[in-house]
Amino acid sequence: MLWLSQQHERVEALLHHGPDGLEESYGTIYTALLLGEPALLDADQRAAFTVAGEIYLFAISGLHVAVLAGTLWWLLRKIPGLPHAVGELVTLATAWLYIEIAGGTPSARRAGLMLTCYLLAKWFGRARSPLAAVLAAGVITLIFDPLALQNSGFELSYAVVLGLILYAPRLRDLLQRRAMPWRDVPPASLAPWQKCVRWLWARVLDMAVTTWTALQGSAPLTAEFFGVFSAHTLSLNFIFFPLVCAVLWSGAVAVLAGIVGIPPFTWLAWLANGAGLVVVGLMQKIAQFAPPWPWLFVHLQITPPVAGSFAALAVLAVILFGQSKNKVPRWWYYVLPLTVLVGFAIFTARAG
Repeated sequence: MLWLSQQHERVEALLHHGPDGLEESYGTIYTALLLGEPALLDADQRAAFTVAGEIYLFAISGLHVAVLAGTLWWLLRKIPGLPHAVGELVTLATAWLYIEIAGGTPSARRAGLMLTCYLLAKWFGRARSPLAAVLAAGVITLIFDPLALQNSGFELSYAVVLGLILYAPRLRDLLQRRAMPWRDVPPASLAPWQKCVRWLWARVLDMAVTTWTALQGSAPLTAEFFGVFSAHTLSLNFIFFPLVCAVLWSGAVAVLAGIVGIPPFTWLAWLANGAGLVVVGLMQKIAQFAPPWPWLFVHLQITPPVAGSFAALAVLAVILFGQSKNKVPRWWYYVLPLTVLVGFAIFTARAG
């Protein structure tokens, strides 16, 4: 534990090695985002990101672990001659090291446990299933800590992740069938600029599906546990997700290069930190343009208090039992979760 604490302090010091002339507050946000320390934010920063619906980014979560582990996994697979198992083992070890150095939050450890279960299934020759990995991680967590079921982070994590696994792929397929430009034209017949447009539009659809699915799972729980709802999240996630990925990549490069401690790696660390600070400054400016407009950001009172948990469970239930195994779901399948949320808002949520 002492070693992890020392590494945490060392990483924090490396993140402060960047260009002069940028606002000191940017460095605070940068460190808070990378190391999951929202306490570093001052009152104005916390208020701005809360109203924007993006304060959750400052808690080390599955998003941080997935971005860093996914990027490292992809890079290691590009190394000629490196066995995939070695790359996966390095990825898993690095992910757990990051989780523990960043404070070992329950949500981050759950993400690490999901990754571990997924890779163990692969190494032992079992069928790989994200759903099975998530459920196994949940069962293991509850075996060691049965009271975790009452934890807001536990409920939020699994409500969002299960929605992304069960609901998002079907919604994405629907939108790609109905909303993709030149969908009836064979790909080989498309001009290069048309292929670029299709690729960009597919990324926009992915982001829209991810944002909408995550909001469906998290909105009732956020209202129950934190008493707030921010519709800004729907639009701002399109901007913040790519920016957060850029910050995480910059921070990882800065730390790895800074550990070496000799030129040209120190220069690379300086440049990476500079890029991260610029992106963080942009995030802060964007968050400040999300004022608490009525109906876009509201304080809520939920009666009874557990209604949010039941609403999130109902959303998952209609997603799971409403799908058809043998055919494409009908239109009403995609409306069912929204119907549950509307009923939750009408019967249990009141403006506080």
